[in-house]
Amino acid sequence: MEGITHCGECEALPCDKLRAYSYDDPEHGDKPPGARIERCRRWAADKPGLRLIRPEQSFMDSYLDVCRGYKELGVKHHFPDPDEFEIWGPGLIRRFEDDRLGINLKDGYVPASAFWLVMGGEVIGEGNIRHSLTPVLERFGGHIGYAVRAGRWGMGYGSVLLALLLKEAEKLNIKNALITCNEENIASRRVIEKNNGVYIDTVDNTYEGEQFKTRRYMVLLGY
Repeated sequence: MEGITHCGECEALPCDKLRAYSYDDPEHGDKPPGARIERCRRWAADKPGLRLIRPEQSFMDSYLDVCRGYKELGVKHHFPDPDEFEIWGPGLIRRFEDDRLGINLKDGYVPASAFWLVMGGEVIGEGNIRHSLTPVLERFGGHIGYAVRAGRWGMGYGSVLLALLLKEAEKLNIKNALITCNEENIASRRVIEKNNGVYIDTVDNTYEGEQFKTRRYMVLLGY
C-alpha cells in the first residue's frame, strides 16, 4: 500500500498476500503457521504514545470520526449517531463522568467508567467498565465492553485495549471480570482468550428482536 513501509501499518492486516505467504508457502512459510502475522500485529500495537485515558474534549473530533466509521460500515454498536453530534456532543464528557459516579442513570443501568485508547491525537478505541452486574449483564455485556476504530481492526489494538481495561477493572476491586462476545465473533474470542479469559459457557440471548448466542468468559483479577 502506498506510503506504508511495514505490514503492521496497513489497515488490511493481514492481506491475502501476507496470509498466503505466512501459511501456504511450502519453502518460506512460517513455522508455526501465522507467526509473522502475529508479530506484525504486536508491532502495530506496540507504538510510543499509546495510552488509556478518560475521555477528554480535546479528542472529541477523533471520537466523532470513530462513530462515523461504524455508521458507514453499518456495524451495530452503541456509538452515538454522528449525524446527531450537535445534540449529544456538547454533554458527552459530562455524561461519562455522571455514569462513573452513578448520577442520573437510566433504569437498569449501573455505574460505569469510560476510557479511550489514544495515540497522538487519534482515538484508537474505546472501553467501558461496569462496576457491577445485573441479571441482564450477566447474560450479555459483562463487566467490560470495548471497540476499536474500524480502520484499526486486525492490528492487535483490541488485545492491548482489553489488557489495559482489565488493569483498570482491578483498581475498581473487580475480582472476577465477566467478558462476553457474540458466538460468531472469532476476533473477539481470540482477544479475550489472549487476555486469560476462561470460557464458561454459551447462552442464548435476544436483543431488539434479534436472537444470537453469547460466549461468556471469566478473567480472574487480583489473586
